Amino acid sequence: NELVSAEEKIKELSQASEENSKQIITLESDLCTVKEQNVAISEDRDSVQNERDGLESETVNLQGTIVTIKSNLIASSEQVAAIRTERDDLVKVNDDLTSDISCAK
Repeated sequence: NELVSAEEKIKELSQASEENSKQIITLESDLCTVKEQNVAISEDRDSVQNERDGLESETVNLQGTIVTIKSNLIASSEQVAAIRTERDDLVKVNDDLTSDISCAK
């Protein structure tokens, strides 16, 4: 009777051991899946960081371009002002010459 009980116990323990082995295999498979997902997430994070770095670099370049454009606009405005002053001076000289010619007649 004890022998039968011991054999049943051994059978139960063997079945439990088989179940544990199956669970271990499943857990190992799940662990591999999680590791693969972690690798994919890390790659995605690196890709996003690279894209962010590129955008930051583009932003800096665009800011430099904006500064250059503003500087060019200021220079153009100064040139326009100088041309207008020169034009006004020439108009005055022309008016003076026209007046002198009228007086000489």
